[in-house]
Amino acid sequence: MPHAESRNPNPESRYNPPVPPANPAKPSRAESFTRLFEAVHEGVYIGLLGPRDNATIAANPYLRIMLGYPADTPEAALRPFDPDRFTDEGARTVFIDRLARDGAVTDYLLRLRRADDAVIWAEVTASAAVVEATGQVRIEALMRDVSDRKKLEDQSRDLYHSCCRPRRWPPSGPRSRASRTS
Repeated sequence: MPHAESRNPNPESRYNPPVPPANPAKPSRAESFTRLFEAVHEGVYIGLLGPRDNATIAANPYLRIMLGYPADTPEAALRPFDPDRFTDEGARTVFIDRLARDGAVTDYLLRLRRADDAVIWAEVTASAAVVEATGQVRIEALMRDVSDRKKLEDQSRDLYHSCCRPRRWPPSGPRSRASRTS
């Protein structure tokens, strides 16, 4: 028979489910989200995007690594959506316009420049809202570096095209010289 303290205090009830013990060390919801924000191995960015600049509200440590910033870089200096981070000239405007129009993007591919000027492919899933007072777009984004995946896709496509392309035979056809003389 179970211990009395693990049973429902109402002995009259036919069903006495166990009562979970109180946990004074249980973290608050805010602490849990903070730990998740810090530990997740994806870039997390919250900020405001304007036509020519942006302001960072929060960014997790993995975003620093992904974008090639030193570990001691201040959070406010992390600006993954600044105009100079985009490798394609009109991509930033199209991205911000889509966020403002649709309110969200899912698996949106961007080519971004890291702090060391290396180019990465980033997949962005974000929700956004236009701040009416300023016209800026508030973004909450999850960013994944998918450069390795894109490289493998490109190699696979190149391999497929090189294998499946029709061969060019000499004008006399695919037969060898020996088979033509006999």
